[in-house]
Amino acid sequence: MKQLLILFLFLPGIVLCGIPKPHAEVSDTVRYKGVQRLIEGKDNVVAVFAKGLVCSSCGIGVRQHLKRIENVDHTRFKKGVELNAQIQVALIAVKEGAKLDEAKVSQSIYDAGYDPVHIFEWDGIKVVQRDIIQPKK
Repeated sequence: MKQLLILFLFLPGIVLCGIPKPHAEVSDTVRYKGVQRLIEGKDNVVAVFAKGLVCSSCGIGVRQHLKRIENVDHTRFKKGVELNAQIQVALIAVKEGAKLDEAKVSQSIYDAGYDPVHIFEWDGIKVVQRDIIQPKK
């Protein structure tokens, strides 16, 4: 009975607002240019390409997992994490002077149901893209 009540409460919102349409996966070049616009000149932001992250609402689990990692700056973005489904990346705000544990970032994305592929960082001159440490499956 409780599940039926929840369905009736949320169904009008789904009908009125619609179900978010997934974005098509973009090329590596388009993704890099998009990430470049987002993190260029920012020392305290990391972007991670999460293969399959094509819908903002579907990626809520990614945000939930990533925000728990040590050194995520919860005062920025949405509790430290911003999702960009158009270019399939998660942006992570990093506390000033701190580093993220890349293995934990990778594992968090994997645990949320997506495949972490590349990590992007600003090196002071340009945006650097490299393969991310693969999670334990």
